[in-house]
Amino acid sequence: MYIDRQNLFGQNQAVTVSAPSTDHIDCGAARDIGNGTPLEILVLCTETVTAAGAATVQVALQSDDNPSFSSPANLVLSDAIPKASLVAGTELLRVPVPYGCERYLRLNFTIGTPPLTAGRFTSGLVPMRQANTAYPSGYVVA
Repeated sequence: MYIDRQNLFGQNQAVTVSAPSTDHIDCGAARDIGNGTPLEILVLCTETVTAAGAATVQVALQSDDNPSFSSPANLVLSDAIPKASLVAGTELLRVPVPYGCERYLRLNFTIGTPPLTAGRFTSGLVPMRQANTAYPSGYVVA
């Protein structure tokens, strides 16, 4: 998997309470960045999540026309994932970038029953994974 630093929302970001990603991506103009070479949003748990209570983590991809995100729109929203499922190496979210993005993109982490006592996440835009299966041709060339 290729990970480009310029396309990261956060690298090993510690999340204990609801918060936005440490970085945002400036697309340069409002555009449909899902056109052309397919991109996916990847949110990867890099440190196992722990909490005193029954915590959950939900991630939203947000878009806005300004870098302060004064009126963000949720483009993608994950399920509320329980802490027991969030071990290091787990992908919380991996979906294609939707159409209709404004200029700026970020992620927003919502923690249900906070705080988390541990948990780190790396997130960003990555090339769409090659997920096809190669099968034998079923014919012989003589």
